Amino acid sequence: MGGYPDLPLKDARELAEAARKLVKKGIHPAQQKKIDRVKSVHEQANTFEAIAKEWLALKDWEEVTKKRWLDMLKRVVFPTIGDLPVKDISPPVILNIFKKAADKMARP
Repeated sequence: MGGYPDLPLKDARELAEAARKLVKKGIHPAQQKKIDRVKSVHEQANTFEAIAKEWLALKDWEEVTKKRWLDMLKRVVFPTIGDLPVKDISPPVILNIFKKAADKMARP
């Protein structure tokens, strides 16, 4: 959990109580912490940007076509949702990207 100067006593007590609650549920706190770390790493590998780049690499297109797609994704999509896990992307988020792109195209 941490040492005294870095972790105030109040916070240490709260963490200990949370650990006790996990044990009562049959969950080992140290193992749960490892599981949470693995899940976090896995989610970071499943960002929209990572999956989109992997998809693009699998396409049997000319390199110029792949480059154009990647450029468009970098300009339009990745700034908004590139770093989000795919499971967190909902239809309203995608619709927002489309609206922003349409507004940019409508401007002279």
